[in-house]
Amino acid sequence: MPIVHAIGFYLFVVGLYACFGFPQVPHRDSNLMGLDALINRGLLLPAFIFLLFLVGEIVAKSIDLVEQCFPDGKKGAEWPYSTLSGQANPFGIAAIDMKEWVGVRFMMNLSKRIYGIIGYPLLIALLMVLARSNYFDNWTLSVALKLVITSSIGLLIYWDYQLKRAVDKAKNNALNLLRQKAMKYKFDAGHRGDKINQLITFIEQDADSTYKALNQRPIFINCLLILLAILADYAIDYTQLVNKLL
Repeated sequence: MPIVHAIGFYLFVVGLYACFGFPQVPHRDSNLMGLDALINRGLLLPAFIFLLFLVGEIVAKSIDLVEQCFPDGKKGAEWPYSTLSGQANPFGIAAIDMKEWVGVRFMMNLSKRIYGIIGYPLLIALLMVLARSNYFDNWTLSVALKLVITSSIGLLIYWDYQLKRAVDKAKNNALNLLRQKAMKYKFDAGHRGDKINQLITFIEQDADSTYKALNQRPIFINCLLILLAILADYAIDYTQLVNKLL
């Protein structure tokens, strides 16, 4: 359950802060310090952790769905005849030969949506980094916060990789099933084998445009924004130090 994992990770974060210390907070007023604690430790950090493990749960469920579409050594999931026939009409292919196409299209649409949301926790992490940027005041990014963000980035990239691997494996299983079917009906009088080969080509072309490399997926862009924000904070630190020395 994401809430259980989130609570455990929150306690782990509190332990990190206890070990490495809380970030330096510029003293302006006790009320402002309380507001800072409420917004950052009471709102942003819990929201970030809960969203992080909610995304992890969504990815895990999506991987289960993908694996059920085309499990190893099996024919794959069954789809309603109305769905198969609706997809078969534009291709002029028998509905019974559309199971793999429907399954792959389902995986494509599912993975597109997951790739769109898997980096959402990093947007909150970006706000946390910006909230601690010394561009706005005499803040410092604590070691604990850096460890939290780094470990979260690692988790998200790992989950992204797991989904990509599951989809690639299921897609290859679907293509193998279609190739076997195409060989079986290679000399069919109705050119059934040729139509299945056309379907294989369409799947391969769509897969190339959908399952992109890591540096072309949203998770990479979000990670890059986080790193740029942290580097900018370091740059401001060193600029201020140089100005004081000069």
